Amino acid sequence: MKKLYGHGDVIVKEIDEFPENLIKKEYTKGFSVLAYGEISGHAHCLDSLKTELYEDENGVVYLRCKEDVELKHQKLDGTQAKDAHKTITLPKNNYQIGIVKEFDYFTGEAREVAD
Repeated sequence: MKKLYGHGDVIVKEIDEFPENLIKKEYTKGFSVLAYGEISGHAHCLDSLKTELYEDENGVVYLRCKEDVELKHQKLDGTQAKDAHKTITLPKNNYQIGIVKEFDYFTGEAREVAD
């Protein structure tokens, strides 16, 4: 069974292999950024020396951890916020990245959770 990891509004799902035709993403200030906190101003990020990020034509993000790596919720200058999500360790593996969605039963709409 494939493992799922949660980090705030980010979901990290183990996968066996990447789909074809992915585009390698650029690093941001030395980090592989999985998502930006729209409210907190922080980012869900990993050490770019230990990871590679890719994206498909639909905007789905894929992560390769070349070794075990910590997923942190911090500012891009490396400072940790007092209200940040707990740091977790992702084992060496391939992953697909997603954002948690919430459903509003009054409007009948689904939307991504803001962090």
